[in-house]
Amino acid sequence: DQKETWCVVKELGETTYKEFDNALRRVFLLLLSLAEEILESLNKGVKKDILKSAHLIDTNIDRFTDYCLRVLNKKGYKDYRKTPTIHSIIFLLEIVGDEFRKIAVHLMEAKTISAQTEELFKIRYNQLRGFYELFYNFSNKKCLEIYEMDNGPHHYTEEVFEGLTNDEKEILHHLKKIRVFLNNITHLRIDLEY
Repeated sequence: DQKETWCVVKELGETTYKEFDNALRRVFLLLLSLAEEILESLNKGVKKDILKSAHLIDTNIDRFTDYCLRVLNKKGYKDYRKTPTIHSIIFLLEIVGDEFRKIAVHLMEAKTISAQTEELFKIRYNQLRGFYELFYNFSNKKCLEIYEMDNGPHHYTEEVFEGLTNDEKEILHHLKKIRVFLNNITHLRIDLEY
């Protein structure tokens, strides 16, 4: 764990289910932290100093996902039949972290960001937060909420799209990939129930 003036360091050498659960939860918390920093930067008019930690957060996400995958490879998941499903979820979460990091890089280079792009980022952030809640407290209602966020009014017309900078178009590309990955892991989470 880490805050501005302190940190807690923990060795994760043991491959146990308890440490697996802690590491997986940490992946979620780091992803949310990364997305929140990007959102905070957007809310403040793209503050580049806020975005500098994105690479470090993504590196920590990679470490925790690697640990989780190592546990799965050595011991499998608690319900062994669901090992491939949880493996896929963790792999996709790591890729979502990479996409958020790429968005941060483009934001550092962008001169301006449109309100539509900021709104679309908020939708993806809320979708990620919804998936985190769904993962630890599954319900059909939460599944529907995630899909409704995905189908909300956030479409770009050709005129709006043509007026965007190249960096902003790249950001939209990464947001689209995050959308696909979050939908995939939502499907996988549903599979864990059966």
